[in-house]
Amino acid sequence: MGNDNKKSLKKTISFFIITLAIIFILHVLFNIQIILKQPSESWSKGVDLSVTTFNRPVSAQFITKDIGILVYPVKDGKKVLGVTKVDEKLNVIDTYEVGFEMFNFNKVKKNDFVFKNKYIFWRNYSNNNLYISEFDEEFKSIINSRKIFEGVKGFSVVNKDNVYYIALINLDEEVEVYKIKNNHKQKIDTPKDIKNVQMTNLIRHNDKLYLQIVNEERKDSFKKQVNIAEYSNERIIGIQRIGSISTNTQVDIEDIILGVDKDFVYSFTIMQVQGERTYKYIIDGYNRNNNTQLERMEIKAYKRYTDKVFTSVPILANSHTENLKVFTTANTDLDIYNVNSNGIKMTLNGNEIKNIELMTNTNSWSHQLSLIDNGSIKHIFWLEPNGFGKGSMIKGATNNKMAFDILNKFELKDLKIAIYREIPVFSYLFLLLGASQLLNSLPVLIWLGIIFFFSSYFEEKPKVAIIPGIVLNFICQILYVNSFYTYDKIIYFPELLKYTGLKVIIPIIMTILGYLVMKIYKNEYNDASLSRMYLVFWAFSYVFANYIYAPYLFIK
Repeated sequence: MGNDNKKSLKKTISFFIITLAIIFILHVLFNIQIILKQPSESWSKGVDLSVTTFNRPVSAQFITKDIGILVYPVKDGKKVLGVTKVDEKLNVIDTYEVGFEMFNFNKVKKNDFVFKNKYIFWRNYSNNNLYISEFDEEFKSIINSRKIFEGVKGFSVVNKDNVYYIALINLDEEVEVYKIKNNHKQKIDTPKDIKNVQMTNLIRHNDKLYLQIVNEERKDSFKKQVNIAEYSNERIIGIQRIGSISTNTQVDIEDIILGVDKDFVYSFTIMQVQGERTYKYIIDGYNRNNNTQLERMEIKAYKRYTDKVFTSVPILANSHTENLKVFTTANTDLDIYNVNSNGIKMTLNGNEIKNIELMTNTNSWSHQLSLIDNGSIKHIFWLEPNGFGKGSMIKGATNNKMAFDILNKFELKDLKIAIYREIPVFSYLFLLLGASQLLNSLPVLIWLGIIFFFSSYFEEKPKVAIIPGIVLNFICQILYVNSFYTYDKIIYFPELLKYTGLKVIIPIIMTILGYLVMKIYKNEYNDASLSRMYLVFWAFSYVFANYIYAPYLFIK
């Protein structure tokens, strides 16, 4: 008898395990489908490119029509740079380190490192010197570094081919603008009546320069003034005083960004609360045709009445023929399965945000966005956590449709991620079984108790115990499965589960399977009590009906 019991137990357990495995595989397959899904029709799935040790955006550019290059800190940030080259399909061509003897990322602020053509402009804040360093033609080594300015508190640089314009803040907190061509420096027209300058940003749009300046209204004041100087032929043709910004010891200006489109000039002031990793964008601007100022916008999220906040300093893509494109990261509900911070693209038309597009859909915290554009292909890069003490993963995506088949293909790591995502589902299942759904099965448990306490009566009439119990369980299961089909839950279901007829079909299937496993149990245990048989039936149908839905009931 003992050996028979052991054999029966194996068959019963095997039935449980096979059913569990089938549902587990279906869940994993759906997870893979989510992982392989593009964030939108215009953007590929994200790919891993390299690892950086600092939490700052990578510096990147196209060095040919097809080849892009990324430069970023590695190791302890001293005397070495990480370099990665990618092609037009975002395949990694090469990754290597470049020695940079006099450089130390720990003494260079995020905005004081600018990569243009084969040059790096960088400021050492410990001595306030501005340097220029030059790569060789293959970007394999730094062949020259020299100091170009002293006494610099901040700077911004743009170029047109091999002509560079640098706006810098001197130690007297005044702005100076220089043109550099063939190593020759020439000072050009500069706003002379703006004092106490704290930040500056210079952009070039077509043949014009736009200089964004933030200064204190009074020395050491928390009130800041935003100004935009417009240049033509290297001469100032107008200065717009955009408005004032109030700061305090807890909320300060993190960055300033300038953008120009077919109708407007935009000034973005990026505010950040100390200790937080989210941002507020204060957007000012004016009409390019009549200088009429725009009504100020202050936004923390890409749409009103939402908690989906911005998590990066934005990148603005200027245009002469279209509205301004804004690239950033935010907590979004654009992909309901990946609600952490992800890359988004927005269109800004005056005071209206429209055409919001998801660019990344990873399940991690995407931030520190970078963008490169060769006119037809755009690559975006961003950082994600890479594990405690392991720096940040540099990831990338592209709008090059020729790359979609390659970047969106299934890889073994996708299966690992899909399985990893299924592991927490078992804790969700225990929550369902032990709390919310147990109350719905209370009539079944009461009937189980009746069978147990009146076992002698039911032994002579087993059908009187089992058949009403099966019907009662079926009714209860319909009720609690039906409770899963609310709008806030059904939106996360796979398409097949959204079919409302499954409210009845799944209880029918679980009832049949539960009955089969009960028969297996009874055939192997001729002396099995009715209460045990009914317990096996109920436990099977109860557990697996809940397991089918468990992954989709706890998504936030």
